[in-house]
Amino acid sequence: MAGTSSYSGLTTVSAGTLVFQGTKTGSGSIAVPTSATLGVTATGTQVTPGALMLGTSVGNLEFNNVKQHYHRALAAGTLSSVAR
Repeated sequence: MAGTSSYSGLTTVSAGTLVFQGTKTGSGSIAVPTSATLGVTATGTQVTPGALMLGTSVGNLEFNNVKQHYHRALAAGTLSSVAR
């Protein structure tokens, strides 16, 4: 997704990859089951879901263009497992 996303509902990445390439201003949560991937391209503005729910296996998060170790490209309010 490029550009600003102000969606405040739940976003579920059921399969494949969803990449945020812009600002996410909505407070909606993001669910990423084991079979899917969430990508975040660092643009200087954080992606800030209310909650980030991940599957049980490793490899569901992908970060692109991160050049500064002190800048958090993703800052979720809470982190939990969707256990799928």
